Amino acid sequence: MKTLKQTLWVVILFSSLFFISCEKDEEVSNKLVGTDWADNRGMWLFSFKDNTSLNVVYKIPNAPHSYSFENLSYKLDGNNVKISDHKVKSPHGEFYLIKDFKGVISDNKMTCKFLTPTTEIEEGKTMPDLTKLVPANVVMNKK
Repeated sequence: MKTLKQTLWVVILFSSLFFISCEKDEEVSNKLVGTDWADNRGMWLFSFKDNTSLNVVYKIPNAPHSYSFENLSYKLDGNNVKISDHKVKSPHGEFYLIKDFKGVISDNKMTCKFLTPTTEIEEGKTMPDLTKLVPANVVMNKK
């Protein structure tokens, strides 16, 4: 009887350890993790860091430098990518860099639709009106 009790305790102990180890398995990375995507015009670069965040580099055409934004959040559902709206504070006011982003991945291309600030500079001004959002249809290529 004593051996049966000891055997049961050993089975319970190993079963408990097995279930605990199963719960601690690391989350599997999605297919975007560690990849970079860029458009043909050189305005956008997306670097997917992990299963939920990415870095974005944005370059206004003819501007002397680019702007980097870290830790934007995203979700991947099959081949559909959704990036959360991202608002930026600047000396020129607050504006959305990306709004209502939806992308679809097909092979090494991501077709994206979203709203972003206009890059057009109105006559008599030195900078675009970043609060004015325009639709963007962008094809990103996996680098």
